[in-house]
Amino acid sequence: MKLTDKLKDSIEIDGIVFEIDLPFDKVLKSFELFKDDSIPDNLKVDIFVEMFVKNYEDAFQLDTEQIINLAKAIFQDLILYEKPKEKSDSTEKNYDLDQDAKYIYSSFMMDYGIDLFEVQGELHWKKFNALLSSLSEKTMFSRVVGYRTMDVPKANKHNSKERKRIMELKRIYKLELSEEERKERLKKKFEKLDNAIRR
Repeated sequence: MKLTDKLKDSIEIDGIVFEIDLPFDKVLKSFELFKDDSIPDNLKVDIFVEMFVKNYEDAFQLDTEQIINLAKAIFQDLILYEKPKEKSDSTEKNYDLDQDAKYIYSSFMMDYGIDLFEVQGELHWKKFNALLSSLSEKTMFSRVVGYRTMDVPKANKHNSKERKRIMELKRIYKLELSEEERKERLKKKFEKLDNAIRR
C-alpha cells in the first residue's frame, strides 16, 4: 500500500487486463465461498473470478488454465498481499475476521465513526486492513486481542486472583481458529481446488 499510488487494482493475463473490484465485504464473502463444501470445486473458481472481475465478459476468452491463474493472482497478489512475517509470538495475529466480527464492527464505530455495514461495496480491502491494524487500545477488538496474547504470570502467594482473572479472560475470548491458521487453511483449500481442476 503506497500513499503515492491510487488503489486501482488490475491483473494482466496473457495480454488481457482485468479490472478488479476489491471491497472488504467481497473478500470476506470469498473466504466463505472457499469454506463451503456444498459448492463443487470447479464452480468455486468461476464464482470467485466473477465476484471480483469488473470486466468479467473478457474472461470468456480465457481457457481453464488462464482462469485458474487469474483467480490465483487475485487471491495471492491482491487479497493475501502482505509479505509473510517471521513466526514469533509477538508478530502472530490473534484474531479471526469471522469470530471477531462484532468486536471489529464496534471498534471501527468507536475509533473512526465508520459503520462497516454502510460502507460495504465501498471500503477497499487494503484500507480495511490498514484501519484494523491501527485500532486504538481502548477498543474492544484491541482489548480482546490483548487478553489472548497476555502472559499468565508464574504463581506466587500474591497473584492467585490475577492469574485466575487472566486465565478466565483467555478462556472467554479464546479463538476456535486463529487468523493465521484460517489464512493457511484457505491457501491449502485454494491449492487443493487448483489441483482438482487441473486433473
